[in-house]
Amino acid sequence: MSRPYSFQKSLVSALLALTCLFVSAFSPALLPFSAENDITDPESSEVSLSSGATSSGSPSDNETSDGDTEEEYNPLDHGIRNGGDVTDNVYVANRIDQILEEFPVGSFFSKTGKPCTCHGKCNWYDGCECISVYDDPETGKEIWLYSIQCMGFSHLCFYKIFGFMGTLSYPENANKYYSLGSISPSKMTVERVKALFADAKTGADIRVNGHSMVFLKQDEEFIWILQANWDDPCKIDMRKWSWEDFTSRYKSKGVEYVYMPVNYPASVGEYVPPVKDPDDEIQSGYPTGKYEITATNSGLRLRSGPGTSYTQLDLIPDGTVVQVTEVSDSWGKVTYNGKTGWISLVHTEYVDEAPVLSVSLTADRAWVYPGIQGDFSAITVTKTYPDGTVETLTPSDFTVTYSAPTVGKYTATVTAGDLTATFEIEAIPFGDMDGNGVITAADAMLLQRNALTVRQTEGADMDGDGKITTNDAKTILNYLTGRISALPVKEG
Repeated sequence: MSRPYSFQKSLVSALLALTCLFVSAFSPALLPFSAENDITDPESSEVSLSSGATSSGSPSDNETSDGDTEEEYNPLDHGIRNGGDVTDNVYVANRIDQILEEFPVGSFFSKTGKPCTCHGKCNWYDGCECISVYDDPETGKEIWLYSIQCMGFSHLCFYKIFGFMGTLSYPENANKYYSLGSISPSKMTVERVKALFADAKTGADIRVNGHSMVFLKQDEEFIWILQANWDDPCKIDMRKWSWEDFTSRYKSKGVEYVYMPVNYPASVGEYVPPVKDPDDEIQSGYPTGKYEITATNSGLRLRSGPGTSYTQLDLIPDGTVVQVTEVSDSWGKVTYNGKTGWISLVHTEYVDEAPVLSVSLTADRAWVYPGIQGDFSAITVTKTYPDGTVETLTPSDFTVTYSAPTVGKYTATVTAGDLTATFEIEAIPFGDMDGNGVITAADAMLLQRNALTVRQTEGADMDGDGKITTNDAKTILNYLTGRISALPVKEG
């Protein structure tokens, strides 16, 4: 179904302008913009990064949103396998299962199913990989989320659970939802936070300044939330926070609203959990398997443990394919150069199987002189990934090795990271200036005119005096006229 982009884009621009006007009129003291969502959402009041904040899409494994304090529990050990672990409401539990089936924990809320590469400069349109419009398979309609990343995901979850968009961008729904309240940053305490969420139910849309979350459940000690774009660009994440940690983490932001539907769905029928492999982990996050190091300038650090506080063991070059045998949150356990450690999987790309390296010739054949490392500008080296994507490598991305001690045909090996490929080369006689495999008067003429490339000069010094002169051309002519029986043989 097509959509009138020019009209919709104008509409969104108008809404953004009205929002900015509203904010400027009623919010004289804006809260600092959170590093957890580096895109200004249409309904949020943040306008800039606070001093020292870092974007969640930063290409460096030393930036993390996990905090610096040791915790007595792991927020990722949330214990939720399906909707039945979240709520006794059968209807809502089934809706949670639908959401987790379409957007599993560890996947990405993007059009490509991968971390969005436009993070930090998303424009919602031309080339933007973030989901701003959802094609609802149940109704066949296009649902405008009027936001992206964390807020877009929260809006979508609210819609899929309750059947309507609970956002100011849909004024016709204003009487269908309400907020449980808000807490300003200066009044954020554990007691107030627990009191605010006392009446929250599964699916409630939580907004703190700069970040949106979906409320799942709570008890006396913990609050469970589902979210996108928290510590990885657009990644779906599920966590269990203690009330103390939740309050501490968002104390500087406050709670802007906790949206609930006026008519919460009734529980209907008997809950039947989705069938899953019993060996599946509660949260797999990134799967184990092969990953290629990507989006780094100087390589990715191999550390002694799953976190930036651990010692650096090595540096893995960009383009290297490694085998991840264990996953902890967004860190993967690998072995590289005989060292076993952990890498940040944010800066990798999962490849179900390693890409295939291929070599093709841009000339009729690749030739060298015996014993001399040749020029391989006549070859093209490519990587073909499992999804069909083809990447053409530059000469700095690969090396070519071979042994060609005498005239003849040999096999050369191309190496790019852990990948290899082979192709055939031909070692031609010294004196063969045009590389056609045969010594003729044309070779002598090329040499005599000194019309040689750097590559050709490697086989042009026929008398071995270290210079290219007319004497070298005469040596070839003497060979052709039978005055000498053979050309000098150079040692490789």
